[in-house]
Amino acid sequence: MTTSNDKPRQVTTKEAENAILLLTLSADRKQTARLRELLPLIDQATQQGVTLIAIHQKLQQLEFTVSYKSFTKILSRLRQNPRPMPLTSAPPPTRPEDSPTRQAR
Repeated sequence: MTTSNDKPRQVTTKEAENAILLLTLSADRKQTARLRELLPLIDQATQQGVTLIAIHQKLQQLEFTVSYKSFTKILSRLRQNPRPMPLTSAPPPTRPEDSPTRQAR
């Protein structure tokens, strides 16, 4: 039981990463979408010497149901056609009458 003097437990980065990973592996989402989000982690793991077979086997233990052949095809397609990064907070567009070219006329 917590008392009013107890401080909230600090969540570690690894705990947060694991929680987010579990969300991305949710069976409610399409497997390609889940792989798209995992692609940077998959690439990092392979660069560190982990095989795609080992990654595929681990994902299957987490209820990922694509075959190894489909897994590699999906990864290949995701690498060939990367989705654009989400837009960052950019300033709102200016009105045409406020544009520099309009003012120079």
